[in-house]
Amino acid sequence: MKTEKLVSLFDFILLVVLAISMVLFFTGSVGTFNLQNSEQVTLLVYLILTYIIILILVLRFKRIFLARILEKDNQKQLVEKPIFRDIIHYRDRPVIKEIEKPIYIEKKATPVKKFNFYGSTLQKTYHKEKCRFSGMIKKDHLILRDTRTYFKKKKFHACKNCHPERK
Repeated sequence: MKTEKLVSLFDFILLVVLAISMVLFFTGSVGTFNLQNSEQVTLLVYLILTYIIILILVLRFKRIFLARILEKDNQKQLVEKPIFRDIIHYRDRPVIKEIEKPIYIEKKATPVKKFNFYGSTLQKTYHKEKCRFSGMIKKDHLILRDTRTYFKKKKFHACKNCHPERK
């Protein structure tokens, strides 16, 4: 543990300059005011007392300041904890990765069967494939056939839009 000096060089120079200034003040005041012996002694006692008070204050503040610094230093405690660091390892050799690529087997697409007539069980009407209303029939009500005969047997009505001759 470090041992600190109680008086630094700056404090020492300050106290010496203060003592010299007090001696000069004493000699100047005795010479200018023509003081008696008893007055000279009281002035000297007052100057010595103020010098002692300043000396005590400088040293005391220095000790208090050092004590606070030492207390703060003592409050710090070293706690040893293991530190886990991620260590990155670089390899110069290339890394070979196996990649699974899906194999696509081409099959001939089955042709979608297109019907010539679309019927609706809800409205009891049938439409041609190209009619715009045939696309609006919901799948729940949709009936697909190639000929009109099925719809005529079931008594469906022809669409007035796609069968203009039926109006």
